[in-house]
Amino acid sequence: MSLLTADRDTEFVDRLVRDQVPLGASVKVFNGGAVALAGGNLHPAGPGKKHFRGIANQSVDNTGGAAGALSAYVITPEAAWWDPPSGGYTQANVGQSVYFADDHTLTSTGGNNTYAGRIRAVDSTLGILVDHRGAYAELLSPAATTAA
Repeated sequence: MSLLTADRDTEFVDRLVRDQVPLGASVKVFNGGAVALAGGNLHPAGPGKKHFRGIANQSVDNTGGAAGALSAYVITPEAAWWDPPSGGYTQANVGQSVYFADDHTLTSTGGNNTYAGRIRAVDSTLGILVDHRGAYAELLSPAATTAA
């Protein structure tokens, strides 16, 4: 598993909120990738990034910048479709907790991975629908929030 190298068309459902969030130092996020907070700044979701924030709504490259130098819009849907791990899941897995192994692939292994939420549905074409309610880390600074 590895981080995205291009934009991803992430399908999501239900309510969504759009915020602007500062990026971490030397970070690049891709439109459609799962993002999380670490040190109060946005990073691709995955190992070491414990606080899920949502889905990047634009690609932003801050690889040459300091933390907070650039920001990205993030959407927070109630649920979204994500890629299953290589072993896959079945309908019997509905209700189980899942985590982001990277910014688009799920795993059942918690550990140091970003908590994504609970499986809501499994589809052989779309992947795994994850209910993200309860997984979000909210911004601590209202000044960084932009109304939708």
